[in-house]
Amino acid sequence: MTIAGGRGGDRVPRFPVSMSAEHVPGSAVTHPAAGLFHRVGAAVAEFFLLSGPRATVRGRSPAVGASLRTWWLAARAYLRVAEQLSPETEFAPALALYREGIRPLVGAVLVVTERAVLPADVVDVGAAWATLERNWSRLGIEVDLREFGAAKRALVEAAPFDDPPPGKEEAAAVLAALSRLVDLVGRAIEPRTERRLAAYARARQAVVAVVVVVAIAIPVKRALAPRDLALYKPVTMSTVHPWREAVGGTNLTNGKIEFGWATATDNTADGGRQDPWITVDLQKPTRIGKIVVYNRGDERFNDCLPLILEIGLNPNDMKTLGVRKDLFTRTEPWVVDHLDETARYVRVRMTGTAYIALNEIEVYAP
Repeated sequence: MTIAGGRGGDRVPRFPVSMSAEHVPGSAVTHPAAGLFHRVGAAVAEFFLLSGPRATVRGRSPAVGASLRTWWLAARAYLRVAEQLSPETEFAPALALYREGIRPLVGAVLVVTERAVLPADVVDVGAAWATLERNWSRLGIEVDLREFGAAKRALVEAAPFDDPPPGKEEAAAVLAALSRLVDLVGRAIEPRTERRLAAYARARQAVVAVVVVVAIAIPVKRALAPRDLALYKPVTMSTVHPWREAVGGTNLTNGKIEFGWATATDNTADGGRQDPWITVDLQKPTRIGKIVVYNRGDERFNDCLPLILEIGLNPNDMKTLGVRKDLFTRTEPWVVDHLDETARYVRVRMTGTAYIALNEIEVYAP
């Protein structure tokens, strides 16, 4: 790190504050909406392009940029470790690291504000803090440095050895304030390179692009997906399991694949287990191209086998589409497709003493 022998060098120029159009005689008054659009556009450009920080970095000479990064990296070597320590159990070493890191941090500030670093300005933490106070207004930070009074006292005023350590809340507050101070100063001096800022900007744009694509793709996928013709259609059953008496078979066509089971016929000994059946009413004659039956998802997957699948326009005159004898699950359902049938009712049933517990029934057009 090069320390200049004198304070000279280029100073940050001070520009006069320009008058707004509404204060200049004879000028046109900008419409509030136009001002709002301008601010929004500037905010978008700032977020996606990092236009402000990149303009700041471009305005520096290579020598200033190199010196700034040297001081900044020296500061971060201490501060990065300090920010990771626990205020409850590692307050003393964290404070010691902040004392060491504040000095090169102020050196970085001097490179930006005065283009030179005098040894006396960073000889110790007290001198470094006094230098920071002298340059604070030039950093453009809209926070009063006096808010960090407790942090200053912890850094500059070394406590006697026989003093008890601070309480947990006080220690946490001091380290949090120091971390915030470092963050504010880092943002103000902008030590990143143009290449690093460009990479950050591209990363932000890529993340937003992915979010936009996903936000568009999900509703488009849903809109283009085949429509479940059985969704929310009424369900009748030979019997209803006592645990589902309140909802009956409603959950069988609610569009959700449950972890356990959506509905079931009564499986108690005296609950009418002979020849159980469950029927979905599509409410009108409907062309059917595919039927998907989801088994329960918790256990006893074979209890509904063999399962008979039927369709028809009249519940008293049903056509059998298939009999499932092999295991199927909630993740690998029973799919009967390549159909071209017209029916109103879709029914699954079993023969003999049994019960049916299923997750969902879906019906799709050809």
